[in-house]
Amino acid sequence: MMMREPLYYDRFPSPLGEILAAVSSEGVYALTWRQDEERFVRRLEEEWGGPVLRDPERLRPLFRQLEDYFAGRALAFDLPLDLRRLTPFQREVLEAACRIPPGQTASYGELARWVGRPRAARAVGQAMARNPIPLVIPCHRVIASDGSLGGYGGEEGLAVKAWLLRWERGERRPPPHPLPR
Repeated sequence: MMMREPLYYDRFPSPLGEILAAVSSEGVYALTWRQDEERFVRRLEEEWGGPVLRDPERLRPLFRQLEDYFAGRALAFDLPLDLRRLTPFQREVLEAACRIPPGQTASYGELARWVGRPRAARAVGQAMARNPIPLVIPCHRVIASDGSLGGYGGEEGLAVKAWLLRWERGERRPPPHPLPR
């Protein structure tokens, strides 16, 4: 049996707390700021089915863009993404979310129309909830049709979502603390 290629991860300090991210040979694979390192690595090992190795060098391009994001220099990401584990519909929805400009929003219903499934707003919401690379895939820019924030990793995550949108609109205040894990 052939061994699967390694997945590489590292940590990045940010205003949201420590970000953990992983990359494969295809692109950015995972990102979170709500897990401790041991749990993150264990989840990746189970999901990936191959070795998960810490390698700061392989994460440098992502971390450079995160640094620019949190410095307010560049608010969009242009790295390849590894979304192979998602369904075609989920990939299509997450790729559509990447077209929302920084600081702007689109509703779940609008995204459903963008992907040619105008009645699939709930399915779009479920795809957003499965986003393995939040921030890079800007699910924080997707809101409810009534203009409310909708969801973002539970009730406490809404404070983060609101902060990210304000950050992208030029408001340079620190995020709310303590941030949820």
